[in-house]
Amino acid sequence: MTDLNNRHLREIYYKRLFPSDLIYDWLSFGQSHALEDVANQPSLKDIFLKREFALTLDNGLFTRYNCYSNLQEFREGILKNVPIKIDIGAIYSFPPRDKNSYQVQFKPEQKELVFDIDIDAYDFRSCCTGAGLCQFCWKLLVVAIRVLDKRLSEDFGFLNRLWVFSGRRGIHCWISDTSARSLSDEGRSAIVSYLSLLTGGDNQVKKVNFSFQKSLHPMIQETYESILLPAFEKDILIDQGLLDTPERWSKVLALHPSPVFDKLNKEWLEEYESGCQELNASVTRWQKIKDLSKGMKTGENMILEVVVTYTWPRLDQQVSRSTHHLLKAPFVLHPSTGKVCVPVDAAKCDEFDPNTVPTLENLIKELDDYMEDSGTQRKLRDYKKTSLRESVVFFKKYLKPLIRSMQGERVPQDPSKW
Repeated sequence: MTDLNNRHLREIYYKRLFPSDLIYDWLSFGQSHALEDVANQPSLKDIFLKREFALTLDNGLFTRYNCYSNLQEFREGILKNVPIKIDIGAIYSFPPRDKNSYQVQFKPEQKELVFDIDIDAYDFRSCCTGAGLCQFCWKLLVVAIRVLDKRLSEDFGFLNRLWVFSGRRGIHCWISDTSARSLSDEGRSAIVSYLSLLTGGDNQVKKVNFSFQKSLHPMIQETYESILLPAFEKDILIDQGLLDTPERWSKVLALHPSPVFDKLNKEWLEEYESGCQELNASVTRWQKIKDLSKGMKTGENMILEVVVTYTWPRLDQQVSRSTHHLLKAPFVLHPSTGKVCVPVDAAKCDEFDPNTVPTLENLIKELDDYMEDSGTQRKLRDYKKTSLRESVVFFKKYLKPLIRSMQGERVPQDPSKW
């Protein structure tokens, strides 16, 4: 049982720490920041009122199609219900609470393009299993963030990309650009297909095949050289010990069955069983595979396919394809861990540690300790008294170019110039 089951503690969090004003600004695209004439931007009229919020309440009660007219109503609604979890849905043609009055006319009109990656999709991990997420697991998600952030920026021109730690086992990406929000389900599916190279489930050995391509797509080649190969050889190969044991190296060699690799498997097995295996055997064995592959007709493809198989982002595709799909809101508390779903700076994602993310228990303690240490209640916003401060400050920084772009300003791609 986590602290989230304590309604009183949740109430303190939502009242004193949850940045409802920033969430409002984010989801209303800056209406509270001097949008002089919303009538000239009809897509923004009543946009917050038409947004769906789904609340998970005590005793497992789940309510959909909640909506709020303004920031004050949003705050009051959250404090009244004190939800265990808040999910965000689409922007509909009418306020979601009135859905039964409009029936067939009630339909989603906009929604951020979202992506969800869970670490348990990386079924080859040796460090953890299931939803476990350690520092070595996080490196796999770092690669995913870097690949997707680069492709979404350079290939599609999306500017407003918000990365959020899910609070337990993965990461979410929210893209708020007008062009992204306006995508049809077919358009979303096309983008997902473009970004999804791996196919098949757990029982399919070969998840990617470049053997029949005369030339590699420039996007894949550039990503492989700049992100995938360096990450594979520097971190993933060693961290996950991909060639350390017969069970693991057999999966790598099975990607390209060959008499040459059958012989290699026999040699490694003798080393392993004799106890003469050297430390970091995966490094020398990977070099052996690369050396042998140079004399093989499909050797170059083999190296490429191994690296892509173990590094390419493993998307939960259904989350991205449909405008009806809900996704957990930033800054809510994860029901299982009590961790805050904090934003992640894509430019510094390798510095992020999922194991030091603020929890409900820690935040309440930090508030109490601050009062004891200061001896008086200073006029300082409560989040600034806790470890949540850095995340809120980053979210504020993210919102600036989003709001400016909604006001018609040209915003530079380089975040350092925001």
